[in-house]
Amino acid sequence: MSFTPMTKNLHKGIGTSPAIQSHFERIHALVAEDYRKLGAINADATRTRAERAVLVDKLGRASTKRLADALNAAAASIEARATKAARARAEAIGEASPIDFLLAKEFKGQPISERLEFASANAELGRSLARIPVELGGIDPAAFIKAHHPDLSSELAAIAGDEAALARLADYTAELGKEIDKSLDHDALAT
Repeated sequence: MSFTPMTKNLHKGIGTSPAIQSHFERIHALVAEDYRKLGAINADATRTRAERAVLVDKLGRASTKRLADALNAAAASIEARATKAARARAEAIGEASPIDFLLAKEFKGQPISERLEFASANAELGRSLARIPVELGGIDPAAFIKAHHPDLSSELAAIAGDEAALARLADYTAELGKEIDKSLDHDALAT
């Protein structure tokens, strides 16, 4: 079998937020258990090819469901945090008003570095400029959030990291499914 165990960083969820690490550890345990079961089934010389094929097929179905459920639970956890953070971000910035556009017009000719300096020094000015596109004299909303709402900025970065790690984990669990399918003796299963 060419399946390789998860790296320690991936299985522990290193680089992810504490909120998602328990999901990663659970998924690692499921993958390790299914891989162990697959090895035991394939090594069992007391069973016929057909019996082993049935067991591998059952394992594949059960593994697919358990891993999908675990990945969905992790994704739901991330999605709940992302929704909450998006609401907090929208509340922190607010809606653009005509006054914001007039203010941005005054800053339009200035380099972005100066606009960011003004926005970092004054939260109300920063909020107004964050509501306006950079091309029209505003600033990147992420810069405003980073300067005036560092906890929210950290949470948004953690969510992005968790989403990327979850995508890698989903790819990894798909490899187990491929390995199970490779081990499945389709001819013996058909008999």
